[in-house]
Amino acid sequence: MIIYIHGFNSLGGGEKFQKLKHLFPDIEMYSPSYDSADFDTIENLMDAITPDDNMLFIGNSLGGYVAVYLANKYNAKCILLNPTTNPIKSLTPFIGQNINFASNEAYDFTIENLNKLKKNEVLDLKELPVFVYVTLDDDLIDPYETIAYFKGLKKVNVLEKGGHRFSNIEDIKIDISKIY
Repeated sequence: MIIYIHGFNSLGGGEKFQKLKHLFPDIEMYSPSYDSADFDTIENLMDAITPDDNMLFIGNSLGGYVAVYLANKYNAKCILLNPTTNPIKSLTPFIGQNINFASNEAYDFTIENLNKLKKNEVLDLKELPVFVYVTLDDDLIDPYETIAYFKGLKKVNVLEKGGHRFSNIEDIKIDISKIY
């Protein structure tokens, strides 16, 4: 099963998940939502499924941070697409009123909510099967900071284009097949 974890201010089942379903029509997939206004909902992401030995988490941006946490918790592989490595730093500018890009719902994003992410931090990545993809044209997260953060993993792949949203996920279809 492939479990896609969306980024901040988004929802499960979005465009990237739809592309994954199109690329891998024979693989069972799940794309849960967590609430960007309440990161406690991250704990409930797996409620609808039974974990198994053949799970692959794919996460984009903040979803990459969450995917590492879930992969560690369930002893699974994960693919990170332009992951945030320090969500406290990268999301601090969003404190205040926000609008979810996918639902258009307004909400208040608080520092208290942001601090909830600390309980999802995985400090030792060396033992995890983590595969990282970074696009150099990411306009939200510094790709060079991400590359430096994950350099010890030897599984960091750098692409020239794709933007923060990693719009060219089809370019890594073969890699996803090999990892899964």
